Amino acid sequence: MGKGTAALARQLLQISRSRPSNWLALGHVKVFISHSSLDKWIARRISQDLEALGATTFLDEKDLETGDSVDDAIQEHLSECDEIVMVLSPAALASHWVLLEIGGARALGMRLVPILLHVGPNDLPSPLGKGLARDLNDIERYYDEVAKRLLGQAAPQPQQTPRSPATSQAEAASRRRRTFSVGDLVRIPDQPQPQFVTPGNQSVAWKDEMTTHAGKTATVTLVDDDRTVLLDVSPTWWWAMDWLEPVQSHQ
Repeated sequence: MGKGTAALARQLLQISRSRPSNWLALGHVKVFISHSSLDKWIARRISQDLEALGATTFLDEKDLETGDSVDDAIQEHLSECDEIVMVLSPAALASHWVLLEIGGARALGMRLVPILLHVGPNDLPSPLGKGLARDLNDIERYYDEVAKRLLGQAAPQPQQTPRSPATSQAEAASRRRRTFSVGDLVRIPDQPQPQFVTPGNQSVAWKDEMTTHAGKTATVTLVDDDRTVLLDVSPTWWWAMDWLEPVQSHQ
């Protein structure tokens, strides 16, 4: 058994504080590739593709030597990487080491990139299911995103209506205080919303499919303690509380 996710996370958090805040903007992209040993051929191909773009990767079979401490390697290489690509298959979801690597990446606040292999979004654990996952057949879109970051191009953000600073601050404070309970009625916004970062540094992205429900009224069916909810109109998508407007108070 390894040191455990909690101990590893504390060590990684200390290391992460030494990183420059504009690390990604500098055009440096190093990717940690997490996978089950049963899927190493896919992980190897992803590593080759990313390095062909100009990124740097960590892959156990090419970067570890016989006798290396796996725990120490995870700590060292996760702390050097910007994001983690998770090849998520049934075997990976049952792997202790894959879950340990994901826990360490979350502790560092790294970008999590789930790539699905023979599993669907509904098969992912709750924290992972909130981010945008890509099927292996759609991995070219992820490669395009990495190529743009290597060129120093920021990822596009949803368009927002300009607001005065006072109004913006007041609305932001109101949204942070907003909470919902199971059974509450909420209104889904008319436009896509910016990425939401949970108190645990997990990113929740607005998915294109969510726009099909824009402007609708929905009922909260499940509430998580990271300020996200499930709605009856889309039982597999997590919605940030900050995106939603209350329709009526739940007594």
